[in-house]
Amino acid sequence: MGVKVFEQETNYWCGPATVKQVLHYINGNSKSQKSYAKKLGTTTDGTDFSVIDNVLNDNQNKNKYVYTTHDFDQKYKFLDKIEYGVEHDYPVVIDLSIRPEYMPTYKKAVKNQNHFRSAVIW
Repeated sequence: MGVKVFEQETNYWCGPATVKQVLHYINGNSKSQKSYAKKLGTTTDGTDFSVIDNVLNDNQNKNKYVYTTHDFDQKYKFLDKIEYGVEHDYPVVIDLSIRPEYMPTYKKAVKNQNHFRSAVIW
């Protein structure tokens, strides 16, 4: 999957950067991270993950994005959804719970412990 990577423009715009990546892949173009930050209601505290699917659905009509959550004991259901998305040629957006002890490079880069990414295979 050839998803173009857009580096997040601020340390709290992982949501807008991820939305830009996904929409750029699906539509062949995308708006600015600033415009997505506004649509997502992003603040210096970050983005509410539960609104990302709404912005994705409002800006493309190829895929239907749905917000779901999974506990750690449901990790295989979570992994199945990622695999299904990748196999059907659409990026899956995931909300990672980041613990600095496991990802030391994120100690200063992430204000809270959650971080968004699009899950794709390069």
